[in-house]
Amino acid sequence: VIVGQYKNINITCKILKLCSSSLFVLQILSADPVKITVKSGQDANLTCRAAGNGKVSVVRLTRDNLKPNCVLLYRNDQIDEEQQNTQYLGRTKLHNFISTDGKVNLTLNSVTEEDNGVYECRVRTEIKSNTRRKRAALESTFINLRVGAAQSDPPGE
Repeated sequence: VIVGQYKNINITCKILKLCSSSLFVLQILSADPVKITVKSGQDANLTCRAAGNGKVSVVRLTRDNLKPNCVLLYRNDQIDEEQQNTQYLGRTKLHNFISTDGKVNLTLNSVTEEDNGVYECRVRTEIKSNTRRKRAALESTFINLRVGAAQSDPPGE
């Protein structure tokens, strides 16, 4: 485990070797949550960090205090709706499947105050390697989503 700071963000890194296979995973965990505030009824754009550029193989967005806690799961080149909490069915969209700028963008449509909470977005990116070993990087982003009441129009408008 490596702990450090990059651009004023606390970072914890783990290098994992899965079983006895030749797959190595670099996991980057950030403890500083991204704060997003939107009004009820609007769409919330969530940006998750991806470790480097490459093909995104897994995106898992979860929320604390939610059972089941899966908001979105992308794997095997598709969204896995069977794992998704029914509150989020049809309300989530993943925008890019190749990370070219170290980011993966998601949209949560028509948010309500019930969507308040801390979300964790895990992105697994395949990394090109000059060896036969498969490499992947896993990065977690924590997002604190706050949804406020929608403002109504003043009378007469």
